[in-house]
Amino acid sequence: IIPMPDDCLGIFIADVSGHGIPAALISAMVKISFQESCRKYLLPRRIFTDVNNQLINSIHSQGYATVFFMLIFPTYDVMFSNGSHRKAIVCKRNTGAIEYWDTGGIFLGALPNQEVGNLYEDSFGVLEPGDRVFLYTDGLPESRNWNNEEFGDERVEKLLMETISMSLDEAKEHIISEWEKFLDGTPPRDDMTFVLIELDPILHSALQHREKGKEFYDGKKYLFAIDELKKAVIMNPDDMVALSLLARSYLYRKQYSNARIHLLEYTAKKPDDSTAQYFLSIAQYKLHHFEEAYNAIEHSLKLQPSYIPALYMGALICSALNKTSKAIEYVNKILELDAGNAKAHRLLQKLSH
Repeated sequence: IIPMPDDCLGIFIADVSGHGIPAALISAMVKISFQESCRKYLLPRRIFTDVNNQLINSIHSQGYATVFFMLIFPTYDVMFSNGSHRKAIVCKRNTGAIEYWDTGGIFLGALPNQEVGNLYEDSFGVLEPGDRVFLYTDGLPESRNWNNEEFGDERVEKLLMETISMSLDEAKEHIISEWEKFLDGTPPRDDMTFVLIELDPILHSALQHREKGKEFYDGKKYLFAIDELKKAVIMNPDDMVALSLLARSYLYRKQYSNARIHLLEYTAKKPDDSTAQYFLSIAQYKLHHFEEAYNAIEHSLKLQPSYIPALYMGALICSALNKTSKAIEYVNKILELDAGNAKAHRLLQKLSH
């Protein structure tokens, strides 16, 4: 599971050829390669191409990996690509239907990109509240018991539907238990791995409140925005976008105490967000917490030294702290960047008297 830009989430499962130490090394390289590629690219097929190139340059054997990769957007739209791995099985809670997510593609690490060409593809899906995605390796359906009977894909799908109303932990334990019961002590011939993912209905509802709140925020209807964004933050306290929008909405409504509370929470988790530090300095300044405002604006300007609104705010804060020379320094910096800035000229004149 890899956090990606724009609040996206990358999830992949891989199955490496061979066994033992060589296979373990390839597994480690696959993981590292995906982590690096997911920082550079968003499209799954582009990530596959980059990972394939990294593996070709690193693996000097006949080893390769089959991989299924999915990119989940904040809207719960999904983009995925399959490199000769098992299809993803998607259980739709509302309809009880099963979908199979698959694309064309070839395993990674065996052929150079010039031979692979455009074989990697992207496809799209949508997740709704309660839907589950099951990613797994061959070791599950191809397991055989003492009678040489295969566990099979039908049993896998049946288990997924049987466990749809269970919690994820209960479902996981039930699937493993039924698999072990089927084997009845038969040693597995291959490793078995699976990933079970569910779209939490509460988080989906939180996203809807956030999106509605953002619409109100963009329309400058801050009171309505606050109502929606508060619900979003209560349902999902880790939603930094909703928390930031809520803090700004309070700020624009001149509810500085509430804005300060949420901005402090936000900057504690994301201290290097220069804009958030700037907004925090405003809230602190309006509440006459001038030292705290100064610390916030200094942090903001350290991250973004030429941000004119922050420089102006810094001048106001320094003036309130009787740090006149520092305030003039900030204003002169503004005038270096924007010689005709009327507000800066007026403030400089005021500070000079």
